Amino acid sequence: MPKKELWVVINSADSQESRRIRWRAFNYYEPLRKVLSYVSEHPGQCLSLEEGANIAAMSPTYFSNFFSLKVGVTFKHWMDLMRVNHAATLFCSSNKRIAEVMDECGFRDSTTFTRTFRRVMGITPQAFKQGRKPRERHRSQETPKKTKKTLKE
Repeated sequence: MPKKELWVVINSADSQESRRIRWRAFNYYEPLRKVLSYVSEHPGQCLSLEEGANIAAMSPTYFSNFFSLKVGVTFKHWMDLMRVNHAATLFCSSNKRIAEVMDECGFRDSTTFTRTFRRVMGITPQAFKQGRKPRERHRSQETPKKTKKTLKE
């Protein structure tokens, strides 16, 4: 997938996940550059942690810790983002059905695809394909954090 298309979709997602990722780490560290290159060349393949570690020439445990420390999110989280962005690119550039895009992006069932797509993009695949915009979340819509209540005597 061309780098320009990837960034357009990631920036349009404007999700919390894409903002937390330290994208510069892929330029600085050779193992991360290898993984990004592989994922870019094989966008429809879902890599496991072990496969990513093999590409980076690291043990799975070390790779997991290294990836999280340098990139800012877990490897699985990043793979979900990459797969959903590939799906969004396919929706924008073709007239493929949702099931076809789901298969091309390595998702095995529609429930997982829809849930992951909604988490990353803020909108369902069907709504995205129809051209709807993701709703912005306002502070009033976010779930309030639980606080401890203390009893006053």
